[in-house]
Amino acid sequence: MRVYKVHIVPDNHECLTNVGDDDPFDDLCGKLRLATWKPVKVKRFVSSEKPSLNRIDPDIWKKLPDIAFGPRAVEALCPVIGPFVELLPITLDKQTLFFVNVINIVDGLNLERSNILYDDVSGHIRYIDVFAFKPEKVKDQLIFKLPQRPDAYTFVTQPFVDLCERAKLLTPVFKLVWDSEAPLPQLKTAPAIPPRSPAIPTTEQALSDEHRSEFQKEFARWCKFTGMLPQADPKTIAIRVQEEILRTRMSKPPLKQDRSIDLAMMFGAAWANAVQRSTRWEFVNLTRGGSEMLALVSPDRAHACPVLQVLLRQLQQPELEETSLLLFNMICAGELNPSSPGSYRLIM
Repeated sequence: MRVYKVHIVPDNHECLTNVGDDDPFDDLCGKLRLATWKPVKVKRFVSSEKPSLNRIDPDIWKKLPDIAFGPRAVEALCPVIGPFVELLPITLDKQTLFFVNVINIVDGLNLERSNILYDDVSGHIRYIDVFAFKPEKVKDQLIFKLPQRPDAYTFVTQPFVDLCERAKLLTPVFKLVWDSEAPLPQLKTAPAIPPRSPAIPTTEQALSDEHRSEFQKEFARWCKFTGMLPQADPKTIAIRVQEEILRTRMSKPPLKQDRSIDLAMMFGAAWANAVQRSTRWEFVNLTRGGSEMLALVSPDRAHACPVLQVLLRQLQQPELEETSLLLFNMICAGELNPSSPGSYRLIM
């Protein structure tokens, strides 16, 4: 028995992304939406600087972390997976595609055998890098999501992949994440939910004139790099930052450390500008446990976001499921893990 997930392929990667500021896909998470859904426009995102002139559109598109169907995929797959999904119309150029809203939520994750990063305050799952499943829960499934992170992962099983192959559908590469016949992996983390970390001494200072000037120069560099106006809508900037991160971290050869830092500073200035203009978060200089960092902090100082570290992590770890755009949306919506005022809980 095999389980696969939709993932990014780092070579001439192509997927669908939103057009405009609104993201109607944000809060689907396995919920029924067809009754109130209105068709929305999407566009192509291609990581390669020189996309193939002979490109053929796939039958199954990636709309990370989900998928969308073209007409051939609808015809071949919907008679089988219909009860487990909703097909929500979307428009690409002049053609109609269908976003696959997976409503089949299966509590099939083997928590003891999976390698999971938990939030040390709430205990909620942040990221899973090794998956293990309960065979009895997933054996009859074709496509499903997990109740722990319906926003982050979409899974298909071997019968789904076989259906695609028999119908000769052009599909994204599904990454094999679990095979019931394979040896169980050695786990890197021990407890399921780690204990809370002790409070780390943190002090705050206003941003110095030097740092403020550097931040403004990096934002001006971003505007020149992208052609965006400084007064562009913050959500539009955040979306463009995410697109540039995807494009950059899939470049070949991989970025060297100094180039990664250089881009993280420029992208970070744009991302921080978008957060500041959308919220009451402030840019300050933090000293935390003896280390200095430039960080965005919430008004009550319950949370702190070290901007350079966040953007550098995004550039250097392509396997991350939590994107800079997701973090932007969570900050703007106030949907962060609980933290007490003045604790400067880091969010990454």
